[in-house]
Amino acid sequence: MPAALVELFEGHSEDIAGQLSVTVPYGIFGAADESAARVCALTIPTTYNSLPRQSITGFEQINESTWKVVAKFAQPDASGGSDPATLTATYSFETGGGTQHIKQGYTGKSRRFSAADGATGSDTESAINFDKDSVNGVDIVVPQYQFSETHWFAPGLVTEAYKNTVGAYTGWINSVTFRGFPAGEVLFLGASGSQQANSYWQITFKFAVQPNRTSIAIGFSGITVDVKKGWQYLWIRYDDAEEGSGSNKHLIKKAVEAYVEDVYRAADLETVLGL
Repeated sequence: MPAALVELFEGHSEDIAGQLSVTVPYGIFGAADESAARVCALTIPTTYNSLPRQSITGFEQINESTWKVVAKFAQPDASGGSDPATLTATYSFETGGGTQHIKQGYTGKSRRFSAADGATGSDTESAINFDKDSVNGVDIVVPQYQFSETHWFAPGLVTEAYKNTVGAYTGWINSVTFRGFPAGEVLFLGASGSQQANSYWQITFKFAVQPNRTSIAIGFSGITVDVKKGWQYLWIRYDDAEEGSGSNKHLIKKAVEAYVEDVYRAADLETVLGL
């Protein structure tokens, strides 16, 4: 059976000087352990005679299954209370530039300059920075959306096993829709947290988003990638091809195949992170 919460009248006090406040002691009976007692304490009413609950303090173990706690109800002031049950999750986001390595130009058309014919346009699928052996590509700045969530956790929830789970799932993507983003678009970047004076844990979780894409044309090669999920990796295989004629004939790199790879493992992030 769950623990029972009973209001105690001994020790009940009111202060009507300055900020109106009431201190109310409660007994918790039949609690299996401290964690169960704390869970039961959070069922203390959030108001008392219209005064909002400000804090729950003074956890005192009377015997193996009995605890005593003290709740303070007071007029709110500018600084607010420290009651963990009234602390809500916060959310923030930012947009910025991420880095992406590409080997193929966007339009598929290169402007080439040579001593023989000056500047000309050439439909060579725009393989970037290639030599006779490979296409080296270039790093570019691409839009990247990131967001974070800060949640409060009861002391008994943030165990060593939970911390290890958060660490283990860093670098995983969402296998199902997460915060409105379809599967494959959200990458979990990690979390940071600390235990506060009220014994509760404040943990911030960070995520990055890459949109899923469809019908991706690889220059003018005739290759079209039907679907690439946000954090999958797209790479291209090139073969040598000849361009020009006579003395201007030379080798270029021509895209012949495109591959989409899964490089991140996927999980139901909301479930595994306890969000």
